[in-house]
Order: sequence, then structure tokens, then C-alpha cells
Amino acid sequence: MQIATAEEGQTFEFPSLSLAVHIKANTANRSPVSPLAGLTPHADFRWNVAVAHGSLQIPGKAAADDYPITFDQLAASGMDYVALGHWHNFYEVTSTSPLACYAGAAGTLSWTEADSGTVCLVDLDDSGVRVTRLSVAYHRWHDAECAFDEVEARLTELKGDTSLLRLTVRGDLPEGGAAKLAELTKRWQNAFFYLEIRSPASPSVAVNLDQVNENTFAGQFLLLAKERLAQAAPEDKNLLAKVLARGCQILTAGEVD
Repeated sequence: MQIATAEEGQTFEFPSLSLAVHIKANTANRSPVSPLAGLTPHADFRWNVAVAHGSLQIPGKAAADDYPITFDQLAASGMDYVALGHWHNFYEVTSTSPLACYAGAAGTLSWTEADSGTVCLVDLDDSGVRVTRLSVAYHRWHDAECAFDEVEARLTELKGDTSLLRLTVRGDLPEGGAAKLAELTKRWQNAFFYLEIRSPASPSVAVNLDQVNENTFAGQFLLLAKERLAQAAPEDKNLLAKVLARGCQILTAGEVD
């Protein structure tokens, strides 16, 4: 492997593969400059791949100062493939050439990252560029929903020792439905790493603040929130009290409605 450096970035050369990989490191937390700026393909190599950490400029999904990457920049890059980083979920850009993909985070860490936990295996040959996703995450997070009469089928489909499932039941529950969901949760909980079955009628989680351990994150949050509440102006106390209750619910019981 040879490394060619330039002010605009670096190029890693693999002559035996006729492959050049082009990168430019981000030097700040945020920037309006595209991570593709200044990267150009190497004419002496058959394959040119760019690695860019930034935000694809999809309206409503990305800020203009978060290392922006536009579709026009991708199309004009001259690369054969662009490996994108920054977003935690997998996302494949098929509307432009070259093909570009966010592999996503290798490990899934929350309900909002259900489409992560994989890496991209990229094949480049005379037939084109192909991306295959390979699962590498230990835990799989599933945020699913279904009708009441489909609950057991979904539990059967998604069960597993490494599965975390938050299953939301659509629509109104039949008579005795809440008790049935509670019974299902108890019966199936050992088939999952974590299981939560909820419905629009599920009650909010109650938290006894006197039982929160002060040596935990929740306990420290509670102490700070109580101090802020005691010092707050009268017109702010109601809002801060709601923040206190909401924060303790999340920290002690997970996300709640």
C-alpha cells in the first residue's frame, strides 16, 4: 500500500488491486464544507473509492453546517463508490451514480436505530458495484406495531435471546385486552432480552422519587432538578416540575408515553 498526501486530503493506493481510496478528515464538530471537497479520482487506477463523514442534504434531515454532502457533489465526484459515515442507520443512495451508502452504526443502541448493526461488504468488478449488508451487532432492537390479534404472531417472529422488542398494539383493545397483554408479556419475557408490549391505552409509568438511588444517574438528575426547581421563579415551577417527573420516568423506566 502506498499513501499519497495532499492538502485537500489523503489517497491510499493499492496498486495490486488497481484501487485508490480517497479521504479527508473532519477537523471540527461542525462545518459548512463538504467532506468530498477537493477529493478527485486517480486516473491511473481502475477503481476509485471516497470515504466521507457528513450529512446528505435531504430536506428536513440534515443541517447545512453538518459537513454537507449534496446529490450533485456525489454525481460529480468521479468516484466508483462513496462510503458514507455519520448517520447511525443504513441508507443507500441509488438516485445518483456512483452508488453511495451509509453503513450505519455497527452496534444498535436505541429504538431509533433499528436499521443499524450491520457493515457493508462492497464488491467492485467489471459487472459493477454491489453492496451486501452483513450483520455484526449482538443485540437487535425492534420497534414494531400490530393489531391485537397479531401479537403472538409478532412475538414468535421476533423472539430471541438477543432481541429487544417494543411492540405497540394498534387500535382499541377488546374487553379484557389489557389483562391479556400483561399475561402475554409475562409469558413471553424470557424469550427476549427485553420485551415491552404497550397500547394507546397503556397507563403512564409511575415513579416513586423517594426510592431513586442518589448514586445513580437518575439520582443525580433528581438532585439537580430539585435544586433548580427550588430556585426557579414562580412562573417556571410548573414546567420544571413536569421536566423532573418526565426525566425520572425515562431514567428509571425507559422511554414512556
